Amino acid sequence: MGTRRYLKKIKLEYIIFLFLLAISLLVYSLGYLEYFLLPVSAAIGTLLFIVFRQIFTNNELILDAPHLSESKQHTLRLILSILFFTFYGLSFLALLQGFYTKTTLYYVSIALCAGLIAIDILFVSTRTQGNINLLKSFLLVLNITLTNQIIFPYGIGLPDSNYHIFDIVIPIINDGHVPLGYSYSNFPSHHILVAANSLISGIDPRMLYYLLGGFVMSLGLFFVFLIGRRFVNLKFGLFAALIYAGCDYLMHWAAHPTHMTYTYFLAIAIFTITLYIYHKR
Repeated sequence: MGTRRYLKKIKLEYIIFLFLLAISLLVYSLGYLEYFLLPVSAAIGTLLFIVFRQIFTNNELILDAPHLSESKQHTLRLILSILFFTFYGLSFLALLQGFYTKTTLYYVSIALCAGLIAIDILFVSTRTQGNINLLKSFLLVLNITLTNQIIFPYGIGLPDSNYHIFDIVIPIINDGHVPLGYSYSNFPSHHILVAANSLISGIDPRMLYYLLGGFVMSLGLFFVFLIGRRFVNLKFGLFAALIYAGCDYLMHWAAHPTHMTYTYFLAIAIFTITLYIYHKR
């Protein structure tokens, strides 16, 4: 009974932290450095949870910025914007150092851009400032989703994308109609979209399939922002948009486009519209 009472006093987060720390040390000792950041990041997240829980146990966490004068806030936002675009440009320069890969400097630059956006959100007080901040998040997500097509000169997607490009999109361009007999012959919406834009722009349909897919998925950021702003507040919506830019599952499909890339964006848009209609009624 004494052991049971003692175990009840031990908080679960401490056990998880020690467990993740042990896994991190094990992974490091085995030399699997490419996987080391995963358990370490989880351990750091758990540690931050422990610290913040102690700080905010009896206090409500409010997204209020430090109280600064209007002139100081303007100066700070200007500095944050300059730093953002500096690291944003540096991320593209970092791509030149890699060959069919993204370097560590690229990811560091992207992480710093995200951090600068997060700090800027705290000082947003008007809709115009919010729109500027939202634009930065959109530029960030475009960077993440489309730069794969820069380091892979012929574009890159999942293996399934070749089927959609060569069996459906290109025949639509060459013959002017959707080819029959394929699994997606009855669902050719995004194929027609790519084919039409290829004919209008003159861009190679294979590259356009990847670029347009990443761009379309990036538009989901605006719908996530609308949900957060409508049902909570402006700052919450901006943070939701920023988190969307780093959502690994969605960004995987955006950076390696296939037919599901276009479908996920449509699902997000329909979900947002449904929420708005439900709330209005």
